[in-house]
Amino acid sequence: PTEGAAPPIEAALGILDEGRATTPGAPSLLDTEAELLAAAGRWRERAERLAAVATLDSPDVDPELAHVRAALAFDLAARAAEATGGDAVAPACAAALDAWTKVLDFDGEAGRAHGAAIALATRLGDRDVLADVLARAQAATRSPAAATTLALARARAFASGPAPDLGRADEVLREQA
Repeated sequence: PTEGAAPPIEAALGILDEGRATTPGAPSLLDTEAELLAAAGRWRERAERLAAVATLDSPDVDPELAHVRAALAFDLAARAAEATGGDAVAPACAAALDAWTKVLDFDGEAGRAHGAAIALATRLGDRDVLADVLARAQAATRSPAAATTLALARARAFASGPAPDLGRADEVLREQA
């Protein structure tokens, strides 16, 4: 590269930005941009761009599919943050959890989204967040056995940790009984 010239990925992203200005939801531009950002290891930026596309009012964008793609991208960003460690892990997991919540806003029974949300809430380590995610999954399931399993997981969440809330754990169990 010549001195002062943008690196090839930056130059390509610049060209794609120009194309996105005229056709913001164009699938080929979006996919190419997402692949370039992934190749550069810019997982969070990739996820944020996919999330922005999900909010577009464009005939080229299926909002539900776009939210699923954004959630998957945020999940990858969280995994990348976990691999490197540091202060970015919790915010990355929280952003991924938020993205999966948006998927659940479209389809409250989406099993994959509930599973991803439960896994992320577990990794976050916040008892109340985990209990909320489990409650949402419990409310969405049609299977009595699954509802009981999720209620038991909620009760365990409340009963564990340095400051167990046995009253709330008992309340969850009584609701399910």
